[in-house]
Amino acid sequence: MMPKIGDFGTSRLLASSATYTTKRLIGTPKYMPPEYVENRKFSAKFDVFSLGVTIIQIMAGPLGHDKFTDRHSNQEFIELVHGNWEQRLQTMQWHTSQEVNTCIKIAIQCLEIDRDKRPTITEIVDELNKLDTRRRLFLALSYVFKNNLSLSSFQSSEPKGYVGVDPLELRFPFELNKEISCVMQLTNRTDDSIAFNTCVNKQKYYTQPEEGIMPPYSKRYITVTMRAQESAPPDMQCNDVFLVRSTTMSKDDFMCDDIIKRLRNMTMTGNMVDEERLPIVYVALPQPPHPSCEGPITSTTT
Repeated sequence: MMPKIGDFGTSRLLASSATYTTKRLIGTPKYMPPEYVENRKFSAKFDVFSLGVTIIQIMAGPLGHDKFTDRHSNQEFIELVHGNWEQRLQTMQWHTSQEVNTCIKIAIQCLEIDRDKRPTITEIVDELNKLDTRRRLFLALSYVFKNNLSLSSFQSSEPKGYVGVDPLELRFPFELNKEISCVMQLTNRTDDSIAFNTCVNKQKYYTQPEEGIMPPYSKRYITVTMRAQESAPPDMQCNDVFLVRSTTMSKDDFMCDDIIKRLRNMTMTGNMVDEERLPIVYVALPQPPHPSCEGPITSTTT
């Protein structure tokens, strides 16, 4: 199932970029911009304000909008939310920190009192696309330097392969003696059928499904599970990599009797094989505070 945000698109009822005045309230009150609540002014920036409220709630929790309203400054709120995310993800990397800050700043811009200062949906999408490009670049460069590769082996982070992969790294909240799973999405970008298989250290992880065939422009969800570990790695460092290989399929491949074997070995008839390498990251969970050592005081006499 794909998550969707509801209660949006109210401004499309007017099908215009102009501003209108209405006689009654339409929508959920907490998502309504001030010009609509106070003066019933209705424009395309209505939904932008609503989107800002939603992002705030995603980043700061159900009471995030109330905290934003009670803030002394925008910077104070940014630092508050960023601090909460740092506590949640103690091993937060630089690019993750930048993603948090960017999302909060976008939300704050969407909540501008003056609707003319709010960004358009196109501007928001452009900013998020830039953020995603920077994130891909950071992950790719990290892999290059971590594995002592030359920069000449580094390729653009723009999507070029048969299959799109999301996310670009697998993050496991590490707990001793407990299996942990995460889900990744594969997207067939082509108008051909695509065969894929996966490769990972099977002593530490297992994958469902390990391989498969994707129709044109389809999606497939893969569950990767880390087996229960009896001890944590030093400093929570993990050098494991998850591989996703893919290639186009011909009619001869479909007719082949040993297609499963060929799929696992990725030896389709004369086709190029695309490979995505995803780093695996362990995330240390916040530790609960130690219980107080307070207790009854006893004394002894001699």
